[in-house]
Amino acid sequence: MLHVIIGAYERTLLTYGAYDRFLEGDDSAINEKAKRGMTIFLTKGCKGCHTGMSVGGQSLQKFPLRADARIYDFRPNLEINPDLKITDKKFPFENIGGFLGKGGNQIFRVPILRNITKTAPYFHNGAIKDIEDAVEIMGRHQLGINFTKEEIEEIVEFLKTLEGELVEYKIVD
Repeated sequence: MLHVIIGAYERTLLTYGAYDRFLEGDDSAINEKAKRGMTIFLTKGCKGCHTGMSVGGQSLQKFPLRADARIYDFRPNLEINPDLKITDKKFPFENIGGFLGKGGNQIFRVPILRNITKTAPYFHNGAIKDIEDAVEIMGRHQLGINFTKEEIEEIVEFLKTLEGELVEYKIVD
């Protein structure tokens, strides 16, 4: 029940910013780097989950989708036959808290991206501190894309356009 209340509250946190002005026709509201980031966001698959006015928060999705979250331990040892082991990790980062999502099946609510650049840390357990790292992880583990450093910077520049001032809501009796 608490998650329903939190979800209802989060839907009231919509903001109005540069991205909204751009959508209303103000081409100068966002810079060229942000426009390139928006193009990547729209064409590489991010918009498939991060949809709607809030740019996310509308669905539950599996995370991670890609199996390359495996870590191969090749640390050197002094054995003639080295002990090579595959460590199967469920997440591409330490799973602080051990939460495995809805039903333990790694199903999580797609986060709202409004003001995402102001709301670190990231992911279900706050394991990732930097937005750039979060974008890289999402590209690799959700989309199967290894974004370049430049593409990550452009996507982050686009995400900054989703920042805005809180919209005041008036409760009507």
